[in-house]
Amino acid sequence: MNKHSGFTLFELIISLALLTFLLGQLVLYMAENRQGIVLNKESIVAHSAANEIIEQLLSVPFEDLADAVYEDGQLADGNPLVSSGSWKFKLANNDGFQRRVEIASVLKNDLVQYKKISVEIAWDSQEKPGQKKNYRMIALYTKETTQK
Repeated sequence: MNKHSGFTLFELIISLALLTFLLGQLVLYMAENRQGIVLNKESIVAHSAANEIIEQLLSVPFEDLADAVYEDGQLADGNPLVSSGSWKFKLANNDGFQRRVEIASVLKNDLVQYKKISVEIAWDSQEKPGQKKNYRMIALYTKETTQK
């Protein structure tokens, strides 16, 4: 009977190989999870930036909201929302994001039924440098009428 107890060299090598494999899988999972968090954060900030612009444009009276295209330089904090009136943009500072807004009237029977507000947000991806990401949000602003 063998009075020596313990692990053989073969058992030790198999255990270390299994441990190395499992730790490698854990590291890969954590790296992928981090990339997902970065992508999710970028998308949330872009969604918030687009929503911020749409909410401000929807606060302008329908008749004052003219068809227009606003490029990033025109969408600065304190710039006018529309050409007439005292409506001004109040925008959060979103460095690295380029914004573009297009407002277009939709006609029915030669009457403006609603305005289509399209907001596009573009940014450089943190996940893949040099790659552009885009987010677009569209809202329809209906002209409210009263029936008599």
